[in-house]
Amino acid sequence: MSKPPFRPQLSKLFFAVYFKPELKFYDCMYSVGSQIKSFPHWETDRLSILFTDPQARCSCRISHNLCLYEQDVHNIHLAESRIHEILTALFDNADPDPIVRLHCRNFYLQPVSETDFGLLALLLQNKMLNTSIELEEALPGNYADLRFQQVTIDGKIRYDIVVAPVWKEQAQNVIPVNRQAHISQRDAENDYIEFTRQRYPDCAVYTDINAFREDTNPYLPNDIPYNVLSPIAQEECLSFFKECQKQFEKTTTELSRYLFASR
Repeated sequence: MSKPPFRPQLSKLFFAVYFKPELKFYDCMYSVGSQIKSFPHWETDRLSILFTDPQARCSCRISHNLCLYEQDVHNIHLAESRIHEILTALFDNADPDPIVRLHCRNFYLQPVSETDFGLLALLLQNKMLNTSIELEEALPGNYADLRFQQVTIDGKIRYDIVVAPVWKEQAQNVIPVNRQAHISQRDAENDYIEFTRQRYPDCAVYTDINAFREDTNPYLPNDIPYNVLSPIAQEECLSFFKECQKQFEKTTTELSRYLFASR
């Protein structure tokens, strides 16, 4: 199996700000929306606003308790610019308080030149798991697949990291394109085919990194204790995104180097 490049390709990105739902949000929702000008299209069901940019492959949905940005291309500068604009509009007009959850999630695919899924799975097993003979004897049958998952905490940020081998059909399922918002509806089928032509390799290493601010609530129970949540300013939300992207880049690059450099 030949060595792939050390930089995995970002395939999908999410950034979400959850906040306490308030009826007064509906009085200012359109003020928030009118300040977001970089998206060429928008639509509303009167309970939320969806902003879309099929050419840039990104979108944003704003509702009474959530601001969600989604992107299907590898362009961190685009994401940072759009998120800055969205957060400015949200905090200027809606003053969300308290912030219930800050969440950032990136999906990466790193193609490998060969298409032998079994060899890739075996490589990840040897690198990511320190299996003993006793464990191998305890498990039934022959080794066929692998999913490595680990949770770490660094300062205020909790990271949930998943690494796994995937083949093309799996990759299409775990990292789907947002066809409603990120594909041109004028020629949807052809645009989707053209966009995804080189998107999914025959065999790849899949990395999914979820990040949460530890001082927010990562699991969103029904009875959120709003009174114990600390205020989070607009600048902290954007700083969280930037810090996550910096750490995601470092983690995926170092993981790739670890998996493939010494083979």
